[in-house]
Amino acid sequence: MKFMGFLVKKIKAYHSSKSAWLSMVSEAEQQLGYQLDSDLKHYLIAALGYFHEMYTPSMLMGETILMPQDSTPSVLHVEKMRLAADHCLILSGMFPAHIAYKMSLRGCVCLGQAGYASIALQYKNLESKGLADLYESIAWHFIDMLDVLLCLRDIAGQNQLSAHDCRVLAQYFNSGYARQKLAF
Repeated sequence: MKFMGFLVKKIKAYHSSKSAWLSMVSEAEQQLGYQLDSDLKHYLIAALGYFHEMYTPSMLMGETILMPQDSTPSVLHVEKMRLAADHCLILSGMFPAHIAYKMSLRGCVCLGQAGYASIALQYKNLESKGLADLYESIAWHFIDMLDVLLCLRDIAGQNQLSAHDCRVLAQYFNSGYARQKLAF
């Protein structure tokens, strides 16, 4: 919870939260040696902004992540799935230690990736190629986006991932962030 407070203070130093998130994400990319595609970076910034505006950290962590079960493609179904996948991305990147109360970090990452991949398929079924391509890219680069969020935690001076979580992310997802942390 201190972490979100730090981010709020840092954001207030800027004219708009979008420029603050952009600056922080760019700093994290630089530290990692990553360069997210422009669409991915803007999506990540939008998700950070949304969750920052709509949820307190305790609300975010207390909410149950539910993927919709019906398979009929509809805008409402896709929106619910997107919110759940975004929830997984933000939780696993910003509050990884708190996921253990509900599920494993590995499970949360898998759920988020699968959610974005499913959204891409739904948009293909709805014949919306641009959105299908975007969500396919997010699913494909989920770990890169997660690494950027984890690096934001480092920049904020927050507790680093546990050695166990680093091993999980490195072993199962080939996380560059986790591999760097394990190398020290």
